Amino acid sequence: MKAKEKAEELFDKINIHIPIEASFNHTGKQALEKMTIDHLATKKIVLISVDEMIEVIGYFDSQYGSQIFKDEINFWEEVKEEIEKL
Repeated sequence: MKAKEKAEELFDKINIHIPIEASFNHTGKQALEKMTIDHLATKKIVLISVDEMIEVIGYFDSQYGSQIFKDEINFWEEVKEEIEKL
């Protein structure tokens, strides 16, 4: 799976849990602001999750120093970049 696909997958997995019905209680500008806040909250949650992944993989890399861990860290860093673009 490519970094962009993983970023979108994680975003969608979290975003589905953000209650969208709250947006229907607002009109026009308020609804747009609510959706923007929800979008930003989802991004932040996903970024925190990815940071945790990088931290755990980094720990194993520091213990075992395998190229596999370095490749995984690079992949998750790319995922973070793609999340920022969403």
